[in-house]
Amino acid sequence: MKKIKFGFPSGILRDQTIELFAAADYEVNFKEESHQLKIDDPEIDCFLARAQEIAHYVEEGVLDLGITEKAFLLDQGIKVLELTSLHYGHKLWRNGRVVLAVPEDSTIQSVKDLKDKKILARVPEITRNYLKKCGVKAKVEFVDRPGELKVPIFGDALVEFTITGETLRANHLRVLDVLMETSPDLIANKIS
Repeated sequence: MKKIKFGFPSGILRDQTIELFAAADYEVNFKEESHQLKIDDPEIDCFLARAQEIAHYVEEGVLDLGITEKAFLLDQGIKVLELTSLHYGHKLWRNGRVVLAVPEDSTIQSVKDLKDKKILARVPEITRNYLKKCGVKAKVEFVDRPGELKVPIFGDALVEFTITGETLRANHLRVLDVLMETSPDLIANKIS
C-alpha cells in the first residue's frame, strides 16, 4: 500500500495544525524531543518541516501534500496545486499579513525613505517586487525567524509575517505598510 506523504508545518503553525487535525478526528502524537509527528491513519505518513521547505518538497514530489504559507508559494515561484486556504495563524483562526516594519524611533516615515537602506525580509522576492513597484532601490537580505530582534542592528527595516502585531510592538517596531495578506494553504504535488 502506497502511503500519502504529508508535509506538516513545524514552528509557529504546528500547534494550530495539530488542532485542525484533531478537529477532523485525527489523533495526533507529537514527540518534542525527537521532532516526530504521527497521526492515527495508516495511509498517511507525516513529516515535520518548516513551511517554506514544505513548498519545495511538494513541488518536487518528495511530499504529496502539505501545509505552507501562501506568501512562500508566491515568493519562491512554487508550482503546485493550491487546494484550499486554511485561514489560521499562530494561536488564532485568522489570516496573517506580511508587513514592512521599522523601529518605533526611526526617522523613516514612508517606503520612499528606504532608498539605499537595508531591508531584512522573510520573503525577499515579494519585498523586491514591492520596492520596484514603489520605485525604491534598497538592499534586500533574507532573514529567518526571529527577524524582529535583528532590526535595527542588522538592517533598517523588516518584512515579516504578523497576525496581531504583538511581537512587532514588543520589539519596538511599527508597521509602515502591509504588503499582502497570507494564510496557510493546503497544497498538493501536481502528479500526486
